[in-house]
Amino acid sequence: MSREDLDNFRALDDSRKIEFLAHVDEFLELDFATFLAWLACDPEQDDLLRIEAIKVIGLYKGNYDGHLIQQKILSLALEQDEDDEIRVYAFNAVSHLEVSNAEIDASAQTVLSDEYILIKAAAFSLIAQHKHLLVAQAALRAIQGDEEFGKAARRELGTLS
Repeated sequence: MSREDLDNFRALDDSRKIEFLAHVDEFLELDFATFLAWLACDPEQDDLLRIEAIKVIGLYKGNYDGHLIQQKILSLALEQDEDDEIRVYAFNAVSHLEVSNAEIDASAQTVLSDEYILIKAAAFSLIAQHKHLLVAQAALRAIQGDEEFGKAARRELGTLS
């Protein structure tokens, strides 16, 4: 997206911005992804607009090193003062990206916390999505004793055999 396109996007009202983002269907360039991360992290923006930005980042990551962008989105997921729906979408977006041990560990801590169940479910989904990683398998083993997610963790581990 060119500088002019970004300026045109900024000039749109929120509903048109949301509509524009809902129709994105191609891999992102770094500049646009960085802009979307800024948009997603700006609490002054409309929550529905922030959610659309998060969804686009998760679904259409381009061919660039998006580690900093991913960290920003993960920070939204982990921010307890953030809107619950934004947190759920942030966990879901990160689950579509390559993750590190830190992201799996943070997700496991969220699952084992006293967070809202939908946030815990999104964090669990991130772990399950990456169950091929040893750190995710360790997280699933740690979750096995959890009252809410233990059975699901055992089921995910059982699919690895």
